[in-house]
Amino acid sequence: MADTKANEYLRDNYETTKGTEVKIDNTKKATATDKLTGDLVIDDYPELKEIELDDNEITSLIITKCPKLETINIAHNKIKILDFIKVSVDGSGEGTDNNIEEITAGHNELERLEIIKCVKLQRLYIPNNSKLTKIKGNTSHINEITTTGTPAEFVTSDDLKELKDIKNTVKELLGDGTTKAKIPIDPATGKVDLNKLKGDLIIKGSENPSSPVQIELDAIKAVLELEMTATKDQILEAIQRLKDAGSGNNYISKTYLVESSGNSLKGLGISESDINKLGAAASARDVETSRNELINNQFDKLQNKLKYAHYLNAGLGTFSALVLLILVWMVLKDRKLLPSQEEKEEKD
Repeated sequence: MADTKANEYLRDNYETTKGTEVKIDNTKKATATDKLTGDLVIDDYPELKEIELDDNEITSLIITKCPKLETINIAHNKIKILDFIKVSVDGSGEGTDNNIEEITAGHNELERLEIIKCVKLQRLYIPNNSKLTKIKGNTSHINEITTTGTPAEFVTSDDLKELKDIKNTVKELLGDGTTKAKIPIDPATGKVDLNKLKGDLIIKGSENPSSPVQIELDAIKAVLELEMTATKDQILEAIQRLKDAGSGNNYISKTYLVESSGNSLKGLGISESDINKLGAAASARDVETSRNELINNQFDKLQNKLKYAHYLNAGLGTFSALVLLILVWMVLKDRKLLPSQEEKEEKD
């Protein structure tokens, strides 16, 4: 295999007939396995309609003044940039719309592709160009596009203008009326933080009394019989009550449960400090759990007190019986109803 400079191959085989040449291809190589290398400039071929130079090692391709060119196949090369800006030119040498209908440029090293002047392009095949992320030009007239293995996004000049207008409008909406706000950026990716942007727009829109968002919020509050100043949490709580009522569940809010438990717990002798701890609970369920624990603890304390009282009463009862027996004995003795010790001895 003998490699040949691409420009030398063009000069040696097509220069003398360039005025009438309609096709440039690989057929004039010494052997089929030869590779064309380096840069290639195809300039001023007025009748050229087709370029077929696939499976080479061409690193760049510039095509100028080939107004009849329709088909290009430069797949399996090492080309980095394709722009086709001056395939057709006007009298001053500026690029004009060309007649290219098909471009095959897969398996290259493309980093930039501009097809702005390719207004008649019907078929675009650019698979496996892993560095190509953007394609500049209008694609509305293309019928077939193959981009497998190519992370390209099409960006037209109209797209860019529209995106710029949208960006400015969003900045104005987020601003304070006199200055524009900045678009929120995700620090992790360096790109627009879409979730935050959406939230900011909703919040900003709701601040306007005549905005659709605020009108809908006010309507929701009215249906829920809430004040117009109701917070998001109050709205969600009211909605939850309705949902639970519809499902047959008895719904009690955390706030209501804390307030209603206070008086009843005080009546049981539970301290104010313990009652206040209920407010730190995360949910109504947690309030109920804490309240039940307080009641159980207080019940245990009362039970212990009752046990102590029982033992005390039993002891006092026994003591009282002994005292009573002593008193009876003393009374009987005083009244001589009981024999004295001396009398007992005389009888004996």
